Amino acid sequence: MRKESLNYFIIFSFFIQFFFDSTAADFNANENKYCPLPHIVWIGEISNETIDSGSRSFLNSITEIIFGGDDLTILKPFSIVSFPDDKICFIDQDKKAIFIYSEKTKEIELLINDATLNSPIALCAYSDKLVFTDSGLNEVFIYDFESELTVTLNSSIKQPTGIIYLDELDEFWVCETGMHRISRLNSSGKVIGVIGERGADTLQFNFPTFIWKDKLGKVYINDSMNFRVQILSIDGNFVGSFGKNGNGSGDLSKPKGIATDTFNNIYVVDALFNNVQVFDQSGNLLCFFGERGSENGKFLLPAGIFIDDENRIYVADSFNSRIQVFKLECGD
Repeated sequence: MRKESLNYFIIFSFFIQFFFDSTAADFNANENKYCPLPHIVWIGEISNETIDSGSRSFLNSITEIIFGGDDLTILKPFSIVSFPDDKICFIDQDKKAIFIYSEKTKEIELLINDATLNSPIALCAYSDKLVFTDSGLNEVFIYDFESELTVTLNSSIKQPTGIIYLDELDEFWVCETGMHRISRLNSSGKVIGVIGERGADTLQFNFPTFIWKDKLGKVYINDSMNFRVQILSIDGNFVGSFGKNGNGSGDLSKPKGIATDTFNNIYVVDALFNNVQVFDQSGNLLCFFGERGSENGKFLLPAGIFIDDENRIYVADSFNSRIQVFKLECGD
């Protein structure tokens, strides 16, 4: 796969200067990691075009037409999670389904296509299982890869969206969007506590949607209609926040997915800006990448984001029917 540098975005002069001036100390403080000459490159995409020669062969397509079978066309990818074995799971909102894709074989398969699903939103890894939310059904589900069974984990919270698993606590934290709070579930799915209520003060939320946990135990919550990101400790204490509504650099307009890289820089997808903005831990804008379009590195109403331990950045480019893959690289 051909690698293309994102020269057409404001990355190199702005990104490098800001990283060195504002976050060099943070890089050295974060587990003694340091990234010289950081830059983001586009390395590929997961789309209907890239999988046509694999699992969606001509013969398979004809077989599906004649005998029926799984429709493997990607329509509207929304949320993403990757696994250590180079497998990617993602929700397709138009299909109301979950796909699994192998980066090694370039093959895709329909993992969950339950006709009873209404509005699947987000997913997370939990040991050898997959946990996902359905905001329309007000349910959290758990899928077992070994048994291939899907069971309900929780059905008592209202409009669940973003979800993470905190292995330190053996808990799931779920954005209970309809109640403007974060619900804490134990591993059996029982609600054991909540964080927040509706409002604009510290530890208050206005339609929280996406959530992420970094390697240092901080939790990042997209407080959507307060147009900010709130940062919490795993104890539920307030650590900080940043963001405001606007249309300038560093502002938030329609924030969606959120993630951090191994240097704990914060990536926020903005569907209205059609880009991804990168912030340091203090909320200073480091750079952004993306603009409206369908070419490599451009987006059309992007949504979810996931960053793996190798700093590969997966962005659900929803209305371009693809997942774009980038990488934070250090050095020349």
